Amino acid sequence: MNDDLQLCPMCASAHKGDEHRQLAPEIIKKRKKLRKKMDEINLLLENDEDLTDKEVYDLISRQTINKFYLIDILQLDELQHYYAGQLQSITPIENEVLRLKLNGRTEEDIVEELGISRIAVRKRMNSIQKKGANAVSIAQQIVDKNDLKKAIIKSDLFMPLILESVKKDIEKGKIKVE
Repeated sequence: MNDDLQLCPMCASAHKGDEHRQLAPEIIKKRKKLRKKMDEINLLLENDEDLTDKEVYDLISRQTINKFYLIDILQLDELQHYYAGQLQSITPIENEVLRLKLNGRTEEDIVEELGISRIAVRKRMNSIQKKGANAVSIAQQIVDKNDLKKAIIKSDLFMPLILESVKKDIEKGKIKVE
């Protein structure tokens, strides 16, 4: 094996440094846009008591579909931290801060990448530390991406219901799969 190459504990492949974690700018942009949509929906659900049951259902459905999109574009280490976040009831932004921090990013890197203040980064790190590291350890034991996606779906309140509904619509021909 080339001296520059190292066996990566996350993907079990030999490569230089952590090149598998280098993301194209369009992927980062897509993630930020998706996270922003998810945060907006969370705010609506948390702060608007005037929502009808149908509006709440529609927002929860949209949020769940956004989660499917998100877990589909995440890499293994990101999925592990996303799952750990679910196990600990960590918010999506706390989960992103945690993932970046565990990947060696500095506070300044996190501020720049997520577009939040230093105080916000520190508050989220304190919150995460209080919630404990046990879930991260559990999540990192799952090293197959598909198994991890299944675990994320099962641990979510709405994802299994939406997935079952989509499967039924595919069987009935209401949704075409290419």
